[in-house]
Amino acid sequence: LSEGNNNYPLLQLIYDNNTYRKMYIAHCKTIVEEHLANGLYFTRAQDFNTLIQSSLQNDVNAHYDYATATSNLTTELKSTGGPGQPGGLQGAFGISELFGPRTTYLQNHTDFVATQPTINSHSTSSNPATAFTTIHLTTDISTTNNVILGYRFNASEEFIKVSMLDDGNNGNGAANDGVFGFSINVLSQDIQYFIYAENNDAGVFSPVKAAYEYHTIPVSAITSDLVINEFMASNSTIAFDQSNEADDWIELYNNSSSSINLSGYYLSDDGNNLSQWTFPDTIIGANEYLIIWADDTQLSNGLHCNFKLSSSGDDIYLSDDSQNIIDQVIFTNQTTDISTGRFPNGTGDFTSMTPTFSTENVNDANSIQTLDDVESIIIYPNPFNNQFTVTTSRSSVLPVILFDALGKVIWQGEVDNKLVIPTHKLAKGIYVIKVDGVSKTLIK
Repeated sequence: LSEGNNNYPLLQLIYDNNTYRKMYIAHCKTIVEEHLANGLYFTRAQDFNTLIQSSLQNDVNAHYDYATATSNLTTELKSTGGPGQPGGLQGAFGISELFGPRTTYLQNHTDFVATQPTINSHSTSSNPATAFTTIHLTTDISTTNNVILGYRFNASEEFIKVSMLDDGNNGNGAANDGVFGFSINVLSQDIQYFIYAENNDAGVFSPVKAAYEYHTIPVSAITSDLVINEFMASNSTIAFDQSNEADDWIELYNNSSSSINLSGYYLSDDGNNLSQWTFPDTIIGANEYLIIWADDTQLSNGLHCNFKLSSSGDDIYLSDDSQNIIDQVIFTNQTTDISTGRFPNGTGDFTSMTPTFSTENVNDANSIQTLDDVESIIIYPNPFNNQFTVTTSRSSVLPVILFDALGKVIWQGEVDNKLVIPTHKLAKGIYVIKVDGVSKTLIK
């Protein structure tokens, strides 16, 4: 498609942005190299042709025979009749006749032969990284003037995209030496990342299929006995404090076999002010839970910290009496009366779940109750392909959570009468959807 063709507005948006254009061309080059130039497309065509051989030879209504199908892999099929005429065949180019010249054309196109940057290497200051520390990620790149890092801590999140700089900071050596760096505040989950570099003429990704593929920095497992185990940033009916108010709450858990004195420890939702709220004289027993109400009040009974959690996204920091972060969670939009907690209890990654206030967290995706018996909620189609629909005849808005086969949350939202969930980016497999606390298995 040529530039300036207004019949393809999305493509024109890519063409009109120099960085997007170079990213697009970089991905096109990968497709050509991995599927066309190496002949993989033709090998797969031969495999499919062999797969249908028996069925085609035994099909009494076939419009062409197996020999014709085989020859059309390489040779143009000439038209032998019009549509609707018995035995009439519409003309078709041979597959290699079509892709061979197109591959040659693309490989010699100006955008394809332009000199792209070379990503020589990339490394981190600590591998594996230690949770709740800061690491430097650096990359040595030749012939570039712009480097972008995409990173995230969970496969269900979007990549955070930032500029990497060659300024002598962030562990990247001397300024203007071709080594670019960025500092990442490590959480408890492994870090997934990709690198994109461009110059005036072309761009390149590492890995080349980014962000479908990505590099990983492993993060050492939590070693602290005391952890943030569960929290709720939008509490309506789940738990009530001594004033009978449904406030935000944070649950801590002691993984050890000994009591821990929390006097002088801190909770905060501000990374620039870790001492935002100080624990009074408080003991959390061995393998016990402790609830702190995040309601910005200072009541005499119970633990009430001086900040609230935002249901649209916030941070929680737990620090010791020296303001060393011992646990941390960063979360995005929350659903009312659905909590976020660790599974397995006390040690696992955070996932959305039915609240287990001050008790052990359970694998929420494996609920026994099923939507098949709930007449007011319908999910179709199943199996699904690029999307599926959730409909409900209830008058209230219902929370919806989609899990993968391992119980990890990959999507969450709400349904009010009808909800269409796009799934074209999901891999084929088994999923679990939970609507208003009731689950159903789905297959793609």
